[in-house]
Amino acid sequence: MFPDKVSNSLVGNNRKEKRTRVALIGCGAAGMCFLNALITRKKRGDDVDGVLPYITCFEQASEPGGCWRHVPKDTQNQSQNLACWYDEVWSNIAKECFEFPDYTYKQHFGHSVPAFLPRKDLLEYFKQRTLINDRTLLDEGKHELHEIRFSTIVTNVSFDDTLNVFTVATASFDPNADKRHKYEATLVEEFDYCIWAAGIRGKPRIPRSLLTLLRSGICLVDENINDTPFTGIILHSMHALSPEKLIPAVNGKRVVLIGDSDSAVDLSLHALKIGASKVMVLSRSGYGDCCYMGSWPCRKNPETQKMEPIVEVHVALPFRVVENGKSIECGPVVWNHEEGVYQVDESEDTIVVKNVDTVIFCTGYVPNTDFMSESLRVNAEDLFSLCWTAPEKFTMRENPLTPDVGQVVPSRDLGFSGNLIPGMYRSVLISNPKMMYIMDINSEYPLLHLESEAWMCLAFCVGDMNFPALEVVEEEMQKQMLEEMNIAYLRWSIDPNYFEALDELDDDHWTDDYTDSRTIQMNEEYLGYYVRLIARNLKESKYPINFGTYGDLNDLGKKLVKLGLENIKLRHLLDPSNEETEWKTFRDANPKGLSSIYTGETPSPLPKPWLLLKSDDNIIDISNAGS
Repeated sequence: MFPDKVSNSLVGNNRKEKRTRVALIGCGAAGMCFLNALITRKKRGDDVDGVLPYITCFEQASEPGGCWRHVPKDTQNQSQNLACWYDEVWSNIAKECFEFPDYTYKQHFGHSVPAFLPRKDLLEYFKQRTLINDRTLLDEGKHELHEIRFSTIVTNVSFDDTLNVFTVATASFDPNADKRHKYEATLVEEFDYCIWAAGIRGKPRIPRSLLTLLRSGICLVDENINDTPFTGIILHSMHALSPEKLIPAVNGKRVVLIGDSDSAVDLSLHALKIGASKVMVLSRSGYGDCCYMGSWPCRKNPETQKMEPIVEVHVALPFRVVENGKSIECGPVVWNHEEGVYQVDESEDTIVVKNVDTVIFCTGYVPNTDFMSESLRVNAEDLFSLCWTAPEKFTMRENPLTPDVGQVVPSRDLGFSGNLIPGMYRSVLISNPKMMYIMDINSEYPLLHLESEAWMCLAFCVGDMNFPALEVVEEEMQKQMLEEMNIAYLRWSIDPNYFEALDELDDDHWTDDYTDSRTIQMNEEYLGYYVRLIARNLKESKYPINFGTYGDLNDLGKKLVKLGLENIKLRHLLDPSNEETEWKTFRDANPKGLSSIYTGETPSPLPKPWLLLKSDDNIIDISNAGS
């Protein structure tokens, strides 16, 4: 930990006479968006009287790219690489949903390419886009408006209220150090602003109660029941980075994935590709990404001669290890706040997942803010444990679901969707408006969301956007929270009462039909909200492309909403009765509804079924990249 009093021998002289000094922590997607915003504004002539700041970017890896970087085998256990994607990961969102307007896929690839792309091709696109205005922008060292320091560990960030400056302590990364090595600061510098852009994939999140259950065999809902511990392999999705660990644990094995979101979707399909005999996904809520798949790849059951999905999704969590540690009993598990214990929902049947070889936690990550002083940390890690209360007379706007569920009385304790983080206002820490965060918690348009936050942070730094009075902040945040309560597909995630009301709808309810006009309307409202936030932030931060306003999207903004709707359909409309279901994934679906909102170019089909593609297959010709 960095000492309260700074040693004069460590303090570097990084003060400039004119320019504001900004510390940028991270050079992944978020950091590259910020650097691109800086150089774009310089190129268009915004640096009048030196108004643009001087940026010092600290990156612990030896190159830009963040979690998208390729990680060599001999460095997979190094601390800066633990949260990186594995090489074979593909996008789960059609690339058209995160295309940059100033550097299109047509510019980059020179021709049409598939809607879904592997990690390496997307990383190259991100990097080349950052370099369009300055080919040296990501080079290590000092530049006119910025400096990049790779292989640099930030050990502490604090704020001096008296001097009104941040002190950032750093040390050089040691490739031979243990991943738990505690670095001592070798340099301390002062900055006017600090921007955290280190990515939400900081530290793996593993529910301790479930891990204890598997390791000890002590029943989750009755500690007096002590069975045999789970005898198979236990991993986290981060271990997919190492094929030497993943392939033996998956090939020919029955695999359980705990968690149903984005990483579980890709890892389920990746497990099939490397030979898993069966994949069972356990979902807590029943509303994660895995639960919205129209169909999964199938194989013929030799006993029944029927095609059966190789991936099964169950709305249940483990609560007991049975059958001598080889099987896991699962069911709907709820937390009883009054008694402080987990309980099985006895109104629902439990299931026993038999002969489990491997359990993989696909439970995500939390941002790493351990090096930040406590007063500068954001509450993203504890987002789901914080609550608020709606006004007593709250009444939801009518929507197509109103005739079916009526006016549901809000729960006393409401959660947060991730679009609004307690203690934050538009990426700015309310308690210290000089501290900012660029992060994507829950957006349907992740890169454009990061882009909007990067431009917004720069606008706050140069004074184009001003931090309002606290009463205005409170009023705006309350309006946004209530707006989310009026959007059905957002409210269900923050209001337990509304979640239960939707959960009680019939299994064949029209909300499960993604061709129904009412479902389309609900999804357009949901996606439109995300685009409205992006449009608002970009317009107020003087972004060169206009998507409209928060209250009135223009044609480009509306096209972005439609694009998101088409992306959703690719999963939901997979037909389990189709003869192609044996091999077809959402990445193989016909992308006819997708097209670039900037160039109109439509994606090309994959050269062969996704499950048959090898990691070294060259699915696109990138000889024209960067031209």
